Parts: sequence; C-alpha cells; structure tokens
Amino acid sequence: MPVSKTRLANERAREREVCSYYPLSWDIPDLTESLSARFDGPAETRHRLPPPGYVPRASPDPVLTAFAQLGALRLGAARSLISLIDSQSQLVLAEATGTLSLRSELTNAERNALWLGNCIIPRSCGLCECVVNSPDEGVVVINDLQLDDRSETRPFVEGTPRLRFYAAVPLRSSIGTIIGAYCVFDDLPRSGLDESQVTFLQDVADAVVLYLGTSKAHAFNRKAERMIRGLTSFVTGAADLQENTKLDEPSAPENPSTSSPLPSRTPASSNDPAQGGRDASTPSSESQDTEQEDEAIALQNQILPPGAKRMFSRAANIMRESSNLEGVVFFDASMANSIPLEESPTTPSNDGSDTEASTVSFTAKEASSGSGSSSASTIPQATCKILGFADSGRTSRDGRSPRRDYLGLTELALRRLLIRHPHGKIFNIHDS
Repeated sequence: MPVSKTRLANERAREREVCSYYPLSWDIPDLTESLSARFDGPAETRHRLPPPGYVPRASPDPVLTAFAQLGALRLGAARSLISLIDSQSQLVLAEATGTLSLRSELTNAERNALWLGNCIIPRSCGLCECVVNSPDEGVVVINDLQLDDRSETRPFVEGTPRLRFYAAVPLRSSIGTIIGAYCVFDDLPRSGLDESQVTFLQDVADAVVLYLGTSKAHAFNRKAERMIRGLTSFVTGAADLQENTKLDEPSAPENPSTSSPLPSRTPASSNDPAQGGRDASTPSSESQDTEQEDEAIALQNQILPPGAKRMFSRAANIMRESSNLEGVVFFDASMANSIPLEESPTTPSNDGSDTEASTVSFTAKEASSGSGSSSASTIPQATCKILGFADSGRTSRDGRSPRRDYLGLTELALRRLLIRHPHGKIFNIHDS
C-alpha cells in the first residue's frame, strides 16, 4: 500500500525534529550494516542483537544514564533505555541497569551487564518503533514478549538476553512531536503497570526531553560562538578557524596589490599556426568547447578583482570549520543571472513550506532538458564556475581541484534556483 503524501510529509517533518536533538559531537557505534539482514529463518541462524563481537559501552552522558537507571530502579526492571527514533534508525542514547555505575570507566561485570549500550541500530530491529507506530501514540506495554506477535520471534526474546516484559512511553518534543522512547525491559513477564507507574515513566520522559532541549540549546550557543569566531578569523585575514587567544593578535590583511594576480587566459585563435591551431574551416566540437571554456574563465578573471578567489577559498574553509559541515562551495552566479528564461519566471516559493521533493525534481528535470526545446538537448550547457571550496578532504586554498560531482551544476539550473528561492532554501534530501 503506497504511503500517502500527507503521511510522508508528516514523517519527514518528524524526522527533522528528531535530527535537531542528535548529539553530533558523540562518536556512536553504528550497527546498521551488521544488522541489515532481516530477522527470519531458524532462530539459530538469525543475526543476534547486538551482533557477535560487539562490546557495549555506557552513554558518554552520565545524566542520561541516571535517567535510564531511575526507571530500572523504580519499576524493579532489568534494564531501561532512552532512544531517539528517525525513519530508518534507533539511536540508543543511554542504557542502564539497576546496578550500573555512573562513572565513565566501567568494570567488566558492569559492561557485561549492558545489552546495547550507546549505539545505532536499524529501527526495525528494536521494539521502540511500536511507540511511534502506536495508533493512540501513547503507552506501549507488552506483558509477555514470547506471546506477542510483535516480539515473539525476536532474537533477543528467543535468545540472549531472553527479555520477557516491555513497557515504553514516547519522548515528545516541545511542539508535541514524538522523537523517541523511554522504555524498560525485564527478564520475567508481568501483568501490566498500574497508573502510578505509567505516570512515573511519563514524568521521567518529560524530564529527559527537557534535558535534551537544554543540551540542544547549549550546542546551538557553541555553534553560534564558533560562527562568530569564524567571522572574526575571516576579517583578520586568517585562512583557518582561529582560537580565541590567536584572535587577539592582529594579522596583516591580504593586500590585493601585492598578491600575485590570477592568470588571465586568452583563447588562442583556432587558425593561428603559431599557436598550433587548426584550420578555421574544420573546427572540432571539442576545440569549440575548449575555447568557450577558456573564454568563460577569462571573462570571470576580468570581472573578479585580484585576490577574490583566494578570499572565497579562505571563506569556504573557515565556514566549513566553524559550522562543522562536510563541505562548502562558492559558485559564480554572475553568468547564471544573465541567462534569459524562455518560459515565464517561476513563482518564488514560500520558504516555510515543505517543498524539498518537488523542488529537487523540478531542477533536475529542467537542468537536464535545458529550456525545454528540442534543440536544447543537443547544446552542451555551461556549468557554474567554482570560486572557492573546502571539504573534509581538500580545499581550493591549497590549490586542489574540486571533486567531479561539484562541477555538475549548470548555470541554467542555478538561475532557476535563484528565481524560485530568492531568499535561499535548505534542502533535506531523503533516500526515498
């Protein structure tokens, strides 16, 4: 049964809310690849959860561990977990038993008592997705995991650690979105929870979300501080993100007059024998493309002031470091803005709407088909020139060439993007 557009849009909005609570500074073991196989077939051949050889570790945040341990102690359960749940994965933020120490260094016995610890597993491998899929989005209680259709064939029920009881309540963000679950497991079946126990789980879940929100605010403040430090580093002429102590030392700004100017490339005449050119009567398409490329580069170098590309390279490098991004690219939009569109201008979109999928589809189709005419498909489209870039592996500041996939944005596609989103746009790309 196909998923409705409304449900898909709601799930994407929920996933964005979940991602805003992710602890990006944590180094979390990802067990997704080793657990990608389905839980089917004979019990002895199924993939265990966790996989063989995995050594669980406690959460790096002792406060979350304490919240988890509180549930295990109050309900007399074997263990308790705090998890964030997106569309694909379950991120176990913390696990605790009743006897787990809150110290950073655990004994072998304490480590062996953990089941998953702090890790990422496929959403379908755990039980906490039941909380997200619950019709009333409320409490989920399974008195005996061996007798419930949702859990009876699970490896952790039939095998180690042989769990029998499960109870969970949702973690709700400040806007009411379910971002995860607070759950308890026990080794023995039970006859449910009374009202006071359910209320206790919900109260702890609210406290967990409040704490996650505080941590989120602190992370935002640290990010803002890094951005300010990045701006200061750029203004003072630094090529990298500087520490606060170094920012107190003034550095000499880059002087365009003393900088070596970028070479201005003038295309050679195709029929000039001194330049080794061909006869003008038989030009190849390859040589024409090369000449057009040279002309575009020469025009760009004439438009840009001396040292501009070095400035963009510094800016890209500092922006990437200060924002913890995978990469930053500056494209030259001067030529894209000069391209006329045959069709009527696209109506600027409302940046607050959820139009990621339609926008990406729009630009991909139009970028590949040009202006929509039959002759456009035979004319190679000019790609946007890169003024500066920086990613985790290379940067134009060091004279490195950009990755090939950076060179695929056409001037026409950029032109349409600028018309549709004149104030900018954040695209969330999904696997689906």
